[in-house]
Amino acid sequence: MRLDPEVSRAKFDQEVQKLRGRSIMLRSWCCFEREITFPNVDLVFVPSRSALVMIPIAVQLGPAGSSGIQLQATEVSWLTTRAFGVRVAMSDFDLRPPSVEFRDAWTWELVSDAGMVTRGFRPLPGGDIQNITPPGLHPRTERPFLCAQGVREYHEHPEHSGDDWMRHRGSIGLVEIVTLIHDSCVSNCRANLVLGAQLRLGMGPFAPPQLAQVGNGSP
Repeated sequence: MRLDPEVSRAKFDQEVQKLRGRSIMLRSWCCFEREITFPNVDLVFVPSRSALVMIPIAVQLGPAGSSGIQLQATEVSWLTTRAFGVRVAMSDFDLRPPSVEFRDAWTWELVSDAGMVTRGFRPLPGGDIQNITPPGLHPRTERPFLCAQGVREYHEHPEHSGDDWMRHRGSIGLVEIVTLIHDSCVSNCRANLVLGAQLRLGMGPFAPPQLAQVGNGSP
């Protein structure tokens, strides 16, 4: 079922007007408009959160003199996550939810799972963290996706057939989707660099720096 194109365009214009009315908020998020042409809203996010560099240090673990390795967490202000692009497709909104595509900020090509430069994390009650950019590809689009209520790829995923978009229609629009992307993929995410015999670079949920024990060595 398709929405009347004139109705869809009118709803699109309303959502874009709401988003542009929050220009100060968007600038504070380092979220920039690349192009907006019905039915697509193309945005670029430039994360500014400092990367967390984990440096191995030798420590004494007990009175017996046993030694081990701990990771000293240090924030590096000049090292951040790479900028990334998103396309929020509003076709048939709000009969269908907005779609979110991750894109390369420079070439604007669709990214593969291996090419994802960000991940989305959301805190849950009790202190747990949920990854809402699951590894692997969406079974329909065969692309990385944002797995959260209000996003088309979530509601059209076979595992979420019981959570119909119509339950959320009217409460989630373009502003809410852009906020979701910022909160999960920018505010709650940062680059983690682990120094050692082998260099490891990854994305993880944001957490304050702390010491983490890695393993025990010889006395």
